[in-house]
Amino acid sequence: KVFDNFQKALKEHNTAENRDKNAPLELVFHGTRPENIDVILKNGLDPKLRRGQAYGPGEYFSRRPSISASYCKGGLKMIVFCVIVPERCRLNDKKKARGHGDIPAAYVVVPTSSHQVPLGVMSFDGLSQSVM
Repeated sequence: KVFDNFQKALKEHNTAENRDKNAPLELVFHGTRPENIDVILKNGLDPKLRRGQAYGPGEYFSRRPSISASYCKGGLKMIVFCVIVPERCRLNDKKKARGHGDIPAAYVVVPTSSHQVPLGVMSFDGLSQSVM
């Protein structure tokens, strides 16, 4: 169902009125506790569980796995998502978020649940201090 909702949202976004603005898709990373991974892969992220929201409402992803790793709470796995990137998180030529200086370029905040789909899990051996 999660993939079907994403596919429908992508199709709606890429209608004739948006022909010149096809939805920008990105692969991004989401760190979470190991015990949450299976549920998220099956059902997607639950908006009712949002916390923090420093850059506005939505689910938070990173373009850099080293950032998401800090949210894995000691686990050595994170989820890879495909997202429709909202306008406020799209990067300009200088790799800065366009028009929204408050959201760091490494982050993508997706407020619409149907604009995100979990693809799989990435495992890692650990992190060195220089990565953090």
